[in-house]
Amino acid sequence: PEFFDDKLTANGWQQSRQAGMEIHQLFRRFGITDDNYSVLRISSPFRRALETNMCLKPKSAILHVHDALSETPFDESACKRRPRSQIARVYCNEQLDLQHVDETYDSILGLDQITAALNGDIELRSIVQPRLREFIRAFLKPHLSSSLVIWITTHKGIATPLISELAGIDHIELNNAQAYVFSLPHDI
Repeated sequence: PEFFDDKLTANGWQQSRQAGMEIHQLFRRFGITDDNYSVLRISSPFRRALETNMCLKPKSAILHVHDALSETPFDESACKRRPRSQIARVYCNEQLDLQHVDETYDSILGLDQITAALNGDIELRSIVQPRLREFIRAFLKPHLSSSLVIWITTHKGIATPLISELAGIDHIELNNAQAYVFSLPHDI
């Protein structure tokens, strides 16, 4: 059977609200307000990431959802992403931009953690990194401006190479929930 990604638990909602308060404190510390910055909110289409972002954003804010930020597509992944039509139906009262989400998110058939390890590509960087580079080129670059804050909610297996691509950080250790704040050069 296929197991779809699960919703946030009550504890997860509480952790998300706490993380949101901490991030907003960071915004204030750096002088980021609604008057002088706009926030571009981007999320993985997996339910945990969507719901985390939903409890943090103002109701009227648009959440851009991208398959490029989805979890690593192992064939035997613990969970599968819901179809785009189901995401739209379940979250119909939210401001979601789903144009970068395919109807289905197929796993890479025959590729699992064992075959990836045998091929020397344990975290599927050969699949993930080109996808993230395209996301940066096609979506992030056109939005860059000095008055923009980019807020991305994704998963550990995607966040690590994304931060590496954006900030040139070779190695970082991510735990369950982390926030990274850094400035992006306008020529990424």
